[in-house]
Amino acid sequence: MFEELSEKSLEDPGFLKDIHGLMMDLSKTEYRANNFCYWASMLRQPGWHTLAWRDDVGRIIGMGSINLLQTPKAHTAIIHDVVVLEPHRGAGIGRVITEGLVKIARDANVDYVELTSNPKRKVARSNYEKRGFKKRATGVYRLTFD
Repeated sequence: MFEELSEKSLEDPGFLKDIHGLMMDLSKTEYRANNFCYWASMLRQPGWHTLAWRDDVGRIIGMGSINLLQTPKAHTAIIHDVVVLEPHRGAGIGRVITEGLVKIARDANVDYVELTSNPKRKVARSNYEKRGFKKRATGVYRLTFD
């Protein structure tokens, strides 16, 4: 089942456990979105949308987010953290989530959608390219505050 997450989603007793499993499947590093307050704040952000796929028993087994924003240059969108649990990959869930996120951007009349994908995620990167995403020759820089 495909849905957009909202603050009501936080009422699901398995929500944080499901999200934790997805985030650990995406990256084995720590992440901040591990409590209800953080998720409530994130889901309330203007322009923030998170789509999820639930299995037959209601567990979240795939998700992705998009952030719509206006910059001085353009009205744009950035897709974040599209992930499907390992045992469910290859069934088209990531494709449906990505297409749903792109539809949100298209409906908002953004100029373009961007995303990043780890080079180790060869299947995901190939799927993005099949959907029309083009690899850009820019570098991503990060400043981390410890």
